[in-house]
Amino acid sequence: MFDTDSDADLIDALSASSRSESAVIAQRLAVIGELDARREHDLAETFFWRTDPFEEVAAEVSAAMNVGRGRASWQIRHARAL
Repeated sequence: MFDTDSDADLIDALSASSRSESAVIAQRLAVIGELDARREHDLAETFFWRTDPFEEVAAEVSAAMNVGRGRASWQIRHARAL
């Protein structure tokens, strides 16, 4: 697959794929942060909360990403930090 590529070409390809991956991760965290902000706002306006906003978002993120609740929570915490 990479037989004809020089070492410099491989390093360039690695750098480009790393930048692309970082951009996609940033977009995912921005989406999670927006969902978290919306759920917190929506639940704050109700008299009786169905659940904690964090837990609701964790369930949605977990289902959307097909990951466990722990990984979803980690994603939410990073999104909030950003």
